[in-house]
Amino acid sequence: MKNIFTVVLLLIFPNLFSQKSLSFSVVDSVSKQTIPFIKIVVCGKDKGAYSDEKGLVKIDNLSDDDTIFIYNIFYESKLMPIKNLLNIKQIMFSPKPLILNEVVIKSSKYKEVEIGYSKSKSNGSFGTQIIGTEIAVLIRPGNIQNAYINCIILKFKKIVKNTLIRVHLYQNEKGKPGTEIYLKDNLITVSEKNEVKFDIVNHYIKLPIEGLFVSMEWIGNSKAKGETYSDTEFKSSPRVRADIVNKRSKAIGLVRTYGKWESLMEITQQENKVYVPLFGLLVEEHK
Repeated sequence: MKNIFTVVLLLIFPNLFSQKSLSFSVVDSVSKQTIPFIKIVVCGKDKGAYSDEKGLVKIDNLSDDDTIFIYNIFYESKLMPIKNLLNIKQIMFSPKPLILNEVVIKSSKYKEVEIGYSKSKSNGSFGTQIIGTEIAVLIRPGNIQNAYINCIILKFKKIVKNTLIRVHLYQNEKGKPGTEIYLKDNLITVSEKNEVKFDIVNHYIKLPIEGLFVSMEWIGNSKAKGETYSDTEFKSSPRVRADIVNKRSKAIGLVRTYGKWESLMEITQQENKVYVPLFGLLVEEHK
């Protein structure tokens, strides 16, 4: 009877007993040091993981035909089938050559302006318990011209001590985040602050007329001694302050968790409403 039951299960769920697990470390090919908090995505699935503070990665419940994509702006990306990784304990990554923005000689006549949604009234918030969730908003310059970004501003309703986040800037490509813009030291440990200001004045990034996407990626929570909690241990996601606006507005708020970007309106199932994260930019407008 037990054998018959097993056969029936295999016929109904052929992958039930063929789930795979991966465990490996990610290493810088030049320094030979492990790489912490690098992102691993299971292609075609809303699933993934991060390397821990020691560069170790563990992913369970994988199928034979799965492929993983390993990405970090500082390294060359890798697309690798699971079947090629089952007996590998270490993956080497080559650092990308950094192309920095030119140093700009700015006019002495300028004014600082805070743009975006960081000054908007908050009438809602958005959070998730899924590590790897990234929330983004498009910030356009409006009537401001010849503006350089000094600071990225993120506002939270709730964030617990020692929360790890990564701040991103993306080019606006047809209303979706496109090419990522290099930001040095964009991994931040936040300690119970309702507002985070990330200084990028030395990056000399000019705000284009089509705007840029500002995003916050939740990496997880860290312990007092610097180690991160595992997925089965304590985790408390940051709740981002949001402005709930009419769908007809031009505001674009997006979210993703290892997969494709989706509208915050679709995720929250608020008909004709869009959740706009209260993110902003402090810019210098030069005359």
